Amino acid sequence: MEWDKYIEELTSVGSDEFQWTYRMEYSSFLKLCTIISLIVQFNDQMSRHRAGKDSITVEIILHCFIQRIGGGSHRDMRLSAGISPATFIIAYTSASLIEV
Repeated sequence: MEWDKYIEELTSVGSDEFQWTYRMEYSSFLKLCTIISLIVQFNDQMSRHRAGKDSITVEIILHCFIQRIGGGSHRDMRLSAGISPATFIIAYTSASLIEV
């Protein structure tokens, strides 16, 4: 998933689409990303070596976590985010373990 392109498409639908989808304003989402990025980091070099692509971003980790705790299907989330089942589990578990 290309996060910037996804946000552009989401907001082109309507100005409140992000808030409806994530139950928060985009600025709050970005604040959460900042907090999480201090704790959860993936190694881009190892990701490219293992999977042939860059590591998962903090935005995608938070996207998967919010959608999952909101009752979303893990299959739908990982397919929309373009990540493997193993990466989804790592992302969801990493976000779940954060104490804010």
